[in-house]
Amino acid sequence: MKKQLYPILLCIAVLCLTGCSTAPEADSKQESETSAVIENTEASTLESLPDSSSPETDNAPETEAATNVQNTVSPEEIYQDILDKFYIGVSGGWQPEPETGYGIQGITADSISYLWVQYSDTYTPSNVGYQFTDLNADGISELIIAPVEEFDDEHMFYELYTYYNQKVIHLVSSGERDRFGIDKDGLIAEFASGSAMDYGVWCYKIYDGILNCCETYQSDGTLGSFLYGDSSDGTADVSISKEEYDSGIAAHAHVPLQLIPFSSYSNADILPSVTEAATDAPAVQDPAKACGDNTFWDFDETTGTLTISGTGAVTSSKWIESLGTDENGYSAINRIVVEEGVTELHDSPGVGINLKEIVLPSTLVYIDDWYFGLFTDFFIESDSVALHEVTIPASVTYIGENAFNSQFCGDGSVYHYYEQFTIKGYSGTAAQEYAERNGINFVAIET
Repeated sequence: MKKQLYPILLCIAVLCLTGCSTAPEADSKQESETSAVIENTEASTLESLPDSSSPETDNAPETEAATNVQNTVSPEEIYQDILDKFYIGVSGGWQPEPETGYGIQGITADSISYLWVQYSDTYTPSNVGYQFTDLNADGISELIIAPVEEFDDEHMFYELYTYYNQKVIHLVSSGERDRFGIDKDGLIAEFASGSAMDYGVWCYKIYDGILNCCETYQSDGTLGSFLYGDSSDGTADVSISKEEYDSGIAAHAHVPLQLIPFSSYSNADILPSVTEAATDAPAVQDPAKACGDNTFWDFDETTGTLTISGTGAVTSSKWIESLGTDENGYSAINRIVVEEGVTELHDSPGVGINLKEIVLPSTLVYIDDWYFGLFTDFFIESDSVALHEVTIPASVTYIGENAFNSQFCGDGSVYHYYEQFTIKGYSGTAAQEYAERNGINFVAIET
């Protein structure tokens, strides 16, 4: 009897051993197939733009966590709140915000591009779209919002959002002098001009929820120089030839975006309940005269007075298009009044020979290069220039080069009228430093 049991027991033992050795292999295969399904599903949501290369990283747990988020949540769900609000905006739901002016309900005007407001009558759900693209290869797509191509032949996007550390982060907005897009290598390329003379491209990658500069090509029209840099702060300090500069500019040209128009947005049923709330909103200033997120310009033809009002920074000189220029600059402007609340003056517009007075507010801190410089076709003698003095508030901490009484001619030559000019200001401030640096007569205001 015992001899008969031995073969039976031996077979049972072999079967048990075989089962233990094959079970993990089956589980591993099932997990691999599941992972492949998840990856293929996510890949179908991404656009055809190339991904920018990401640096080798030691934070494997964070990358794994990000991948898990992407595996379970679609880009549409991650960015739904942003998409909802932009859909409302381009559907005619732009409305005033109590503190910052024109915006969308829940997104204030100072957190988006001023171009939405400036051209609010132009944009509709059919000519504005969005795109999901993984620009930093972390498994989670970024959100791009932009006009469709026939409205922007430079392939510029207006807004860029990313998802990091379990929250949506607004990375950057474009403006007329800071035009962001994606280049052929998946880098975020900013074509920008710091003044009428400077131009360049700054390229960025996304690390840990912020933009980090990785390469830049810059030109200085005043000095006729061309520079290259690869530092994270965007500094260009390596001299290069014009050919190398031109090649760098061309290499980072924006590629076309693959936008989904908001007219196809799947959550369109949110529109009625939100836009109804906008009907009782108070009137706002004319968005066509916006010169910043919450700054506006107005011109009195009778007195020749240009008035800049609102709060925050002036980032665009849109009045130039309306007032026009002649060979003597912006001759229609006799007086410029910058009202209280305005803090910064960017996008140097220049002035004309008939400007006699500039009034600056106590809230102002920044004056850009050439902001009140004279832009003319030909050289103008100093006795033909009407502006002879300006009072600069103590609040101003930065005054750019050639900000006052400098002339830039159409042939590229630069002249100064510092001997016939006086700056009034407070001792020890940027006003005195600027005057002394340029040999301008300085008159201290007694406190």
